[in-house]
Amino acid sequence: MSRAKANSIRKVILNKPCWNPCSIENGLKLVRAKWKGSILWHLRNGPRRFNDLIRQFVGTSKKTIDKQLKELEKDGLIERIIISQKPIAVEYKLTEFGTLALNLLIELRDCLKSSAQHTNNPKV
Repeated sequence: MSRAKANSIRKVILNKPCWNPCSIENGLKLVRAKWKGSILWHLRNGPRRFNDLIRQFVGTSKKTIDKQLKELEKDGLIERIIISQKPIAVEYKLTEFGTLALNLLIELRDCLKSSAQHTNNPKV
């Protein structure tokens, strides 16, 4: 195949519109909300009770964190464990999938820090 034809095919493939989100976009949707990555981070050392988690997010409402916890649970990143019924006490812990997602976020953070050092980008 000629180089011109190969370049032409490459342009068609690269310029093909995305009608469905790719797996990268789907993965980012799992942790895209403002507090989800931080919640995963705070669960890294083991289960935490709801009120312990809330204390980590100064200036954020319980409702907001509760919503993020429910979404993370629905997506299989964390598990909600009921400790007692009266009074209700729950704790949250990372699932195996949640641990994998957290490790990827840590790698991304490290990559961005390294990139910031090389590009003098203070935003990272």
